[in-house]
Amino acid sequence: MTHPLSNLVRLLAVRRLTHLRFLGLVALVQLAGCGGSSGDQLTTPLFEGYGPSSPSTCPAARLSDIWFDSRLGCVSPGQLFLSQQAAVGARADRAYMFGQETLDNSQANVLGARVQRHFKYALCLRNAPADLAPLILAGDLSNALGLTLLLSGRRFYPSGVSASSFSYGGIIDVHTLQQACDPSRHPLIADFASLRLESVNPGALAQVQIFDR
Repeated sequence: MTHPLSNLVRLLAVRRLTHLRFLGLVALVQLAGCGGSSGDQLTTPLFEGYGPSSPSTCPAARLSDIWFDSRLGCVSPGQLFLSQQAAVGARADRAYMFGQETLDNSQANVLGARVQRHFKYALCLRNAPADLAPLILAGDLSNALGLTLLLSGRRFYPSGVSASSFSYGGIIDVHTLQQACDPSRHPLIADFASLRLESVNPGALAQVQIFDR
């Protein structure tokens, strides 16, 4: 018999992942307005623009396909990426650290309890305002890489995965680093001025520290 506490822990984990994906949608819903049903909204250019730009090359064949470093084929330069438009503060190039958590069909963490796979400064934003909300940025990353069901109308998950999402930060080092965005060092580069992806370079993954913790 499953212990009630175990069920509660799993439920909280699912809610946490759902909350992170929801944060990425908040700004989009505000921009879309109140008209129409949710089904209508899924067909608007606004919502289509924030999903994977290349569904046919968005992998979902095996568990390893769920991780950030396997999903750069989902996106392409020029696509809409950032949902935040009201952030203010001094602007500079900034790189961000994210952790990715993935649950299996039993809502268990595939890496072990409370373990995430971290991608250190893999995403860099040009002209990033000082007060840009990293949690919403984590949601934007989930949307672009096909981890958000609501935007794409489908999910790009391999069999055996029930949920996967990004959270901001990590245990070691600073979570946001002011440094020049460089395609040779940062696999993903977006520009806050245009809200679009500027560069996608899988070759730069060799320069990214990836670790589970």
